[in-house]
Amino acid sequence: MKIIPPSYRWRVRYRIFHWYRELIAIDQEAGRIDTEEQFGALLSELKRIDNEVMQINVPLSYAAELYSLRLHIAYVRDRIKSGGMTDKATENGRTERIIQETSAEYPQEADTEAA
Repeated sequence: MKIIPPSYRWRVRYRIFHWYRELIAIDQEAGRIDTEEQFGALLSELKRIDNEVMQINVPLSYAAELYSLRLHIAYVRDRIKSGGMTDKATENGRTERIIQETSAEYPQEADTEAA
């Protein structure tokens, strides 16, 4: 009977924490962005992860860990938008368009930044 609680705890936490491997890889890749395509690909990948994370259902006692993951996703996204790009990727000005399109996909975050 004692084995059930630890295994249950592990399964619930695994639903949350296995996303960090992908998030860390994207965060590390952000420092090596050279092109607009790479920039767009990283933001698309973050959007995919965020959408999948939003579908995770966990008991209320694990909600803090889920929200922490979502905050970390937003942090990496903001970091990529604000400084993870090299001058080579930003010199043509099209990158600003991608940032605006991405911001439109996440209006709650754009409202928070404006406040």
